[in-house]
Amino acid sequence: MRVKRIWAVVGDYLLEQFRGEFKNHKIWLCRVTEFVFKHLPERIYFKELK
Repeated sequence: MRVKRIWAVVGDYLLEQFRGEFKNHKIWLCRVTEFVFKHLPERIYFKELK
């Protein structure tokens, strides 16, 4: 699943849809992520664990 970054606020992302369903769920990555990877990615990916 792909999550798009919201450019207005650093570290904020928006999960618009998941498995075809509208979610509009905000996800936040802390500054530690930026420190470790030297930048915040434009997109993040995740996988549902069962």
